[in-house]
Amino acid sequence: MADNKLKSVDTAFRIIEHLKSEDGATISEIVSSFDISKSTAYRYLTTLKSHGYVVNEDRDYHVGLRFVEMSHYAKHRKPAYEIAQQTTSTLATETADRASFITNENGLGVVLASEVGEHGIFADTHIGQRFYLHASAVGKALLALLPASEVEEIIDQYGLPVLTESTITNRDALFAELDEIRERGFAINNSERIDGIRAVAVGITDADDQVIGAFGVSGPTRRMSDERIQNELPQTLLSLAEEFELRIRYSEPFDSVT
Repeated sequence: MADNKLKSVDTAFRIIEHLKSEDGATISEIVSSFDISKSTAYRYLTTLKSHGYVVNEDRDYHVGLRFVEMSHYAKHRKPAYEIAQQTTSTLATETADRASFITNENGLGVVLASEVGEHGIFADTHIGQRFYLHASAVGKALLALLPASEVEEIIDQYGLPVLTESTITNRDALFAELDEIRERGFAINNSERIDGIRAVAVGITDADDQVIGAFGVSGPTRRMSDERIQNELPQTLLSLAEEFELRIRYSEPFDSVT
């Protein structure tokens, strides 16, 4: 398949991602990491700086605060996302565990809301985080709402990477589990993404049956007994999910997203 990416744009974004992952870098480090000339590296960084996406602090370049403006717009451009934040907060309070809301973007899960309840754990979940859908409760709940052809495309693009010993890595096994999720109405994660963490999740659609995302609750195995996983938490999630779907169907958009 032909590569339709613009090389210069691709390099610019990879430089930005490098600045983030390395917590800043000098021109010399960019030259070394990307095998480009110093003058080319300087032009990339100067151009990004002129638009506010990169800042220069002494000898180091860092990601700029212009991304704050862009991330705020992206997160709030749909009224449903604002309501999802409120629902996630309620979910964390009611369950006393970590609650989260994710959506699907280009075949990856993206965390849009994450709240920690009284007994919740501070796992590696953060706003904007992207992750594979096949290895989490929220991801599988979301996949269960998608057409089989779209799930196939996601698997073809990203595969089914192994994250723990419990990760589903077989295509047929994943589709069988997605059938079970549709039948019972919720998804379960038994340490498939992070060892020692179990989770429950439900998928969300709008009035036109378009997939919006998924709400989930996660916690350490000692708190996530079979009773909570199979009965208590699914009932809480399904109740809040129903309320959420009614709110996005009938509520007026919030002023903060206009």
